[in-house]
Amino acid sequence: MRDSWLPLKYDIDGKKLERQLYIGSKWQIYEMDDGSKSIFALKDLAEKWIEKGFLDSTVFQIINFGSQTIYALNITGEAFLFPLNDSTYPESLNDALAFAHAMRRTRTIDGESPLHDAIYIEKLSLLLPTWSVSEQKNDAQVLGEWLTSGVNISTDSFKRLSSFISWLDKGSLQQVICTAGLKCHVDENDLSDNSPVIQEKEPFSLPGRPALETFFNDYIIDIVTHQERYKKLGIDFPSAVILYGPPGCGKTFAAEKLVDYLDWPCHVINSGSIGSPYIHDTSKKINEIFNKAMDDAPSVVLIDEMEAYVSNRDDGNSGSKSHIEEVGEFLRLIPKAVENKVLIIGMTNYLDMIDPAIKRRGRFEHLVEVGMPSEEEVRSLVEALLKKIPTASDLDLEPLIKQMTEKPLSDCSSVIREAARIAAKTEKDFIDQDSLNAALGVVSKDDEEEERKIGF
Repeated sequence: MRDSWLPLKYDIDGKKLERQLYIGSKWQIYEMDDGSKSIFALKDLAEKWIEKGFLDSTVFQIINFGSQTIYALNITGEAFLFPLNDSTYPESLNDALAFAHAMRRTRTIDGESPLHDAIYIEKLSLLLPTWSVSEQKNDAQVLGEWLTSGVNISTDSFKRLSSFISWLDKGSLQQVICTAGLKCHVDENDLSDNSPVIQEKEPFSLPGRPALETFFNDYIIDIVTHQERYKKLGIDFPSAVILYGPPGCGKTFAAEKLVDYLDWPCHVINSGSIGSPYIHDTSKKINEIFNKAMDDAPSVVLIDEMEAYVSNRDDGNSGSKSHIEEVGEFLRLIPKAVENKVLIIGMTNYLDMIDPAIKRRGRFEHLVEVGMPSEEEVRSLVEALLKKIPTASDLDLEPLIKQMTEKPLSDCSSVIREAARIAAKTEKDFIDQDSLNAALGVVSKDDEEEERKIGF
């Protein structure tokens, strides 16, 4: 307990102080032994609330304790009572509307005082300003940050705000903003595209990769979908991830499927986006991409072939000053980006080449191996791909499955696409065994020719 003005168990009209909940420079909030809550304010702050018309003087009990005069206001019931700089956020449309009503009512009393540091009293439908010296924010910023669990988003950015709030559809979000008395900057396209929010979508699926599908669902999608549940336990946002495995194992495909599902802005770091022959220019471009991703948050940064940019600085082949600078830039930016709601997914064929400092917990929390597909993984993908295509009832998939095992999953898609092309060319309405066998022969021949080219 910090700087308590009154001792615990102090009696106020038969109610005793049980524990301190929140503290400010001129106010404190306590839970009482009967479950109610009491706001204590120094005289000058309480008198300002009275002068501005927020509260009547009769609601306070005046306590003289030592050299201090303290004004006490008791609030009964289970409704919200907390300062806005606390990590308490809405969980439902009703919570959001109640807060919006409080903001609008507050503005009918006082149209100027900043509310970013206010105390929210749901039972009184009030946001009590505290006039602290912290940086001020306008009402659109205050409401946006509260709706998004503390993300720096204003309600003026409706499209960006709606993409982040997973528990509120666009129509309800518009209702909340208007209820607060704020302008809702939304056009017909924003509302007509009232696509389901994340928890209303079909579950994320990654056919052929059940383990990776489970990982994405458990460690990324569930955290994004149920932000409040996780935030209460100290988890604000999904941690950064490295997918590693041999070329062609499907790392990039899996990451892109996740990005499509989240439908967040995506920024890619590869040789085309940050490569430069000029000293310091690569570091500058890295910085620009991360800053843009943070501006677009929630967003995703995909780092392709990351061993090229963050290889071990102790390696004699990678010890140039410019390379050390580039690795240092990644080390600085990764935790900052995650803190600002940027999901980072790195992909590499050579995990052992990456600088150990990058792989430490606190930067990339998860190192996930993606190997070549097993027979069961190939079977799962093939069955998923063929669900949408007419096929013969007696189609034997075993030759395809056995031939594609331990090969890139993209080869399965190529075989089925080729089988469909052959079937259509021969005027068939479905893929039959002859079409599938012919497609297998074509893909096998292409593989052999490619191998000869590499050998040549």
